[in-house]
Amino acid sequence: MGDQPPLIVLIGPTASGKSSLAIRLATLLAGRGKPAEIVNADSMLVYRGMNIGTAKPSADELARVPHHLVDIMEITETASVADFQSMARATIERLRRGGIAVLAERHPSAAASILAGNGRRIVRALEVIELTGDFSPRLPEPVYALPRVHQFGLQLERDEMDARIAQRVEQMWADGFVDEVRDLAARGLREGLTASRGLGYQQVLAYLAGELSEQEAKQATIDGTRRFARKQLGWFARDPRIHWLQASDPRAAETITEILGV
Repeated sequence: MGDQPPLIVLIGPTASGKSSLAIRLATLLAGRGKPAEIVNADSMLVYRGMNIGTAKPSADELARVPHHLVDIMEITETASVADFQSMARATIERLRRGGIAVLAERHPSAAASILAGNGRRIVRALEVIELTGDFSPRLPEPVYALPRVHQFGLQLERDEMDARIAQRVEQMWADGFVDEVRDLAARGLREGLTASRGLGYQQVLAYLAGELSEQEAKQATIDGTRRFARKQLGWFARDPRIHWLQASDPRAAETITEILGV
């Protein structure tokens, strides 16, 4: 187990630059003779056609570094926490036989959001029961399910985070996000229990249904994304295992390799 390659997990609030850092890091490692591939952990990147609103890596970026668990489901399919975990762990295990796996995690609580009803508590309770054999409202100390996991988080000031989110949403609209949602709606997006609830997609569906104006849909997307980013920060704050880096640091990828000695 000691010579097993590390599993590098990149986390941080929405729009902090995790995807681009994952690509830079994987490219840097590959240049050093240490092949690395990226495993997606975003609940919305699994859907084909949901590109603009999820900030999915471009075709060029996907070609530069192998990505896994991207574009593997139709928008009408419901994502399963158990299935996703199984696929992710199998993928990571296979990759680590020959290199380093980078897990770019945008939604640490995504599993909860894809379940109907009070999914978050159900999932957390099941996790506690699996770890301890019992359940209480207090969570046990966090334990990694896989060996040699190293978490690196990207941090930025709240004002900068809010500005980045607003800029991202404006760019989504400029890139044709409304048309993307309109096309997906014709393919059954509204019937997709998981996909239809994605940030931005839900708001544009409301606009297309005449429930919001386009400007209201755009502002609701910005506001909802900012609220979600704050929830992410609250979630991250509970985990003392995260090594924090500045999101604006151009040497973040090099810093990670120096810390891990790879």
